[in-house]
Amino acid sequence: MAAAFHVATTGRPGPVLIDFPKDIANVSMEWYWPTSVDDLDLPGYHPLTVGDPGLVRQAAELIRTAHRPVLYVGGGVLKARAAEALRVLAERTGIPVVTTLMARGAFPTHTPSAWACRACTATTPR
Repeated sequence: MAAAFHVATTGRPGPVLIDFPKDIANVSMEWYWPTSVDDLDLPGYHPLTVGDPGLVRQAAELIRTAHRPVLYVGGGVLKARAAEALRVLAERTGIPVVTTLMARGAFPTHTPSAWACRACTATTPR
């Protein structure tokens, strides 16, 4: 269970399926919480939590040279707690922001850079 909670809340947070037989579900046990993440048996689970500097520079250059860039933002910006970084990026670059339904609330809608949520309305951008 501890491993499932760890996986669900780190890397790319999200749902985790825990599948175990009925005979195990009906057995009583004494619960303990692992004292360290190192105590968990998670072979192959090594989420990247820091961006590759070379790829970040490459992405920045592509954005800088784009003719009509638009930031199309999904719910990952909220899971990554990156809404403030998004706001700063849009403010500094003037690039318009379009959010998906899952990213509602990640970007202030009252700014000139905010275009309407494409899944929420059929209006055209300003």
